[in-house]
Order: sequence, then C-alpha cells, then structure tokens
Amino acid sequence: MRIRQKFIIIFISLTAIPLIFFSVLNYYTAENSLKEQLLTGMRLIAEGKEGQVLEYLESKKQRVVDFASDGFLRKTVKRHMKK
Repeated sequence: MRIRQKFIIIFISLTAIPLIFFSVLNYYTAENSLKEQLLTGMRLIAEGKEGQVLEYLESKKQRVVDFASDGFLRKTVKRHMKK
C-alpha cells in the first residue's frame, strides 16, 4: 500500500471516529430533552384536567347540599320513607 493511501485511511479514521461519537452523543441528548419536554407538557395537561374534574365535583357537591337543605324535598322524602 502506498504512503498516500495510508495517510488517507488514517485521516478518514481520525475524523470519522469523533464524528460518530459526537453524533451518538447528540442523538441521546436530543432524545432525553424531547422526553423531558413531553413529560412536562403531559404533567401540565394532567394538572389542568385534575382542576377541571375537581371543579365539576365541587359544583355537584354544592347542588347536593342545596337539595338536601330544601325543606320541600326533605318532607317529601320522609313521607315516602314512612310508606
């Protein structure tokens, strides 16, 4: 093998190895960053939905309290319970 060919092979090897290393490192860094962004977004959505559900349940609870304190409903229920 001629010296020129040896230099070309050595040069390509010396440039390809760091290029491959940093490409793989960049891939894993980007993957972790995207996962973190996705999880953060999902957490925010889940917290928003949790607030909506709690607000809905609180409104239903208030309606139950209103119905329970209504005198007409209590009398009617007592009358049906005695039958």
